[in-house]
Amino acid sequence: MKVVVGTIVAVKEDDRLLLLKRAMDDTEPGLWEFPKGTYENFDLTIHDTAERELEEETGLKAADMLYLGDISRKEDDTLYTGYAYLASKFHGEIRLSAEHEKYQWVKKPQLAEYKLSENTLAFLRLYGDRL
Repeated sequence: MKVVVGTIVAVKEDDRLLLLKRAMDDTEPGLWEFPKGTYENFDLTIHDTAERELEEETGLKAADMLYLGDISRKEDDTLYTGYAYLASKFHGEIRLSAEHEKYQWVKKPQLAEYKLSENTLAFLRLYGDRL
């Protein structure tokens, strides 16, 4: 069985969450999501993966991130595990990676208006009450 490990980070400022829209020429085109990505061999810890992915996808550096838990699912012969974080203290200006074409700050009740990725929906089901 193949194992894929990654992170997903909800970025919160006041009562708003940061959503990123997938680029139309990338995987999951047009879906909205929280910053996410996979563990790389050079990451010392999964926390390092979360910080790196947040900066790569948004340009933001986390000053503090709270670990919320993990999300796992099996698909065919692959086990996917994502470690969920909440970043409510950060600095920098938003600079999107090529994976995304747009970003939006939204309040929790507005999330229903967006076509969200499966990873973001799973995150919200498990940890939405902590956001």
